[in-house]
Amino acid sequence: MKDQRDWGQINADYLSAAVEWIRQRLQREFEEPKAARVTRFPKAAGAMALLSERFGLSAFDQQILMLTASVELDVSLSDLCARAQHNEDQRFPTFGLALRLFDDSAWESITPAGPLRFWHLIEVPEQPRVLTSSQIRIDERILHFLKGINQMDRALAAVVQQMSADEGMDIAPTQRPVIEQILNRWRAGDFTPVQLTGAHASAKALIAARAAAEFGHTLYSVSSAAIPAASPEIETLGRMWQREAALAQVALYVDTEDQDGVAPSSWSAALGRLLSALTSPVFVACAEPARRSKTRSFALRVPKPNRAEQRERWVKALDGDKEGAETLAGQFSLNFDEIARIESVARAAGAGSSQELSKRVWEECVRSLDPGLTELGSEVRTTSRWEDIVLPHDQFDLLRTVAAHVKHRARVHLDWGYETKLSRGLGTSALFVGDSGVGKTLAAEILANELRLPLYRVDLSSVMSKYIGEAEKHLRRIFDVAEDGGAVLFFDECDALFGKRTEVTHSHDRFANVEIDYLLQRMEVYRGIAILATNMRHALDPAFTRRMRFIVHFPFPGLAERRRLWMRAFPAQTPLANLDYDRLARFTITGGTIQNIALHAAFRAAEKDTAVDMATVLAAARIEFIKIDRPINEADFEYKSKDVAAA
Repeated sequence: MKDQRDWGQINADYLSAAVEWIRQRLQREFEEPKAARVTRFPKAAGAMALLSERFGLSAFDQQILMLTASVELDVSLSDLCARAQHNEDQRFPTFGLALRLFDDSAWESITPAGPLRFWHLIEVPEQPRVLTSSQIRIDERILHFLKGINQMDRALAAVVQQMSADEGMDIAPTQRPVIEQILNRWRAGDFTPVQLTGAHASAKALIAARAAAEFGHTLYSVSSAAIPAASPEIETLGRMWQREAALAQVALYVDTEDQDGVAPSSWSAALGRLLSALTSPVFVACAEPARRSKTRSFALRVPKPNRAEQRERWVKALDGDKEGAETLAGQFSLNFDEIARIESVARAAGAGSSQELSKRVWEECVRSLDPGLTELGSEVRTTSRWEDIVLPHDQFDLLRTVAAHVKHRARVHLDWGYETKLSRGLGTSALFVGDSGVGKTLAAEILANELRLPLYRVDLSSVMSKYIGEAEKHLRRIFDVAEDGGAVLFFDECDALFGKRTEVTHSHDRFANVEIDYLLQRMEVYRGIAILATNMRHALDPAFTRRMRFIVHFPFPGLAERRRLWMRAFPAQTPLANLDYDRLARFTITGGTIQNIALHAAFRAAEKDTAVDMATVLAAARIEFIKIDRPINEADFEYKSKDVAAA
């Protein structure tokens, strides 16, 4: 193609000659034939040549198109149209006028299947009373194209949005092969729709934009929710996009993340019809490959940068802080664009020293947690520390080991080679087993606080659904978000979700087993942090316990543990008076019950405006025993004044 100046001149010369030819043809209709200086219709050049080539326009099609363009380019031709049609009200082109004016007329050119109407190069009334006498107009997009202005159609621009190629953004070596596979197909002329699968929307968008840019195309995105449901509207959208692809080098990115990031088992009818109409570069972003689809496509899974690549990128972001980079890469799994954004936010906050920068980066990583997780779980805010829990030495040491596995997994997995040796089991999962109130939830809170991560209690009522497949969709969303390292998942009363598979006697049994099978598979490959708690271990499917890296048994507290629990039950600011911890420890209750009694006692003392004393605590204990349906021995709750001296 010539440079822009030559291209503009070619278009100007062609349009000038073509408009003059149309003028003479119109004048011939109402002047003496000998008075009309009729020349030959100019050979298509510039934009008209491209339109003719890409849409298969005949000479008659070109003449009709120029007739509709001429009245826009030269308003005086409207008068000539009226005179030529012997009707002052018909100051516009019609098919009837074109059939009379031009020698190579063909009725096929004015049919809906002809390229002029099929590709919406001209506009025709939807239901004309008389087709040949109704006004025809050139489409605005095509008119501007003939003038050398290549701008997207306004109707399309309202539906799609241009995506940036992010030329300055690094592509991880593990992601580069995906781009090469796409480019190889396109260079071979294969424009089969490309499914970009995976949980990470930003990675898929970046891969698509970079592939389109390297192919010389501009990428535009459209939400699957914006695709019309009615067949005629889908057909129009498909043709308009195909027309745009013929006029400009564009690619389309269909975003299905609005469907909770989960692709249906097959394309929706609307999306399938749209894809079937496209023969230009197109991507479909979805979490999993669509199955049982009538639309031919091929799927490519977009990986995240591996941990080693992320660590190297973090070293650059943290100005060479290798220790901080190792900690971040071990905890969070992020794309390069996410790392760059987090670095930018941390630096904009005014981080000075290397330690301050690392701290702000960590906080921003935690804040970047997908807010959608809050729809399926609730954040448990805690300041609990190791000294707040009372456990035997073995259990306490095991909890410390859980934290150590999380803190040092980057070194063990990457530097010591375990990530290449193990294909699964790289996450940190722990099962907490014990009666209610023995400290399972408190232990989860302490671990989250120690790791500086939010703790999310999974809301089973939000996860479970009566609709088939919905529970798996919710669980996939939870695991995908948590796997990036931004949270500790806490499944309290997990036996409700991780129960045993049953013999299939009903269709509902089969689907319930499918949910459990999905959980088993996901737990095996899960790379994040998950804590399951139950007081009914026997109700769990044995396959789950085999997949747990840690199982921590929380025993019922003994006499010594109960005494320590009583001594820690009241905050330091609470006024206390002569509490007999040895006597209180003789109550065979859990730490949770002790905490409830302490709270009851504090409120009773506040009401009487006194310190918390034995009488107040025993009265509160009696109330709690009644609540939990424990036998009441009144002597255990009696308090005599001589007890004060004894205490």
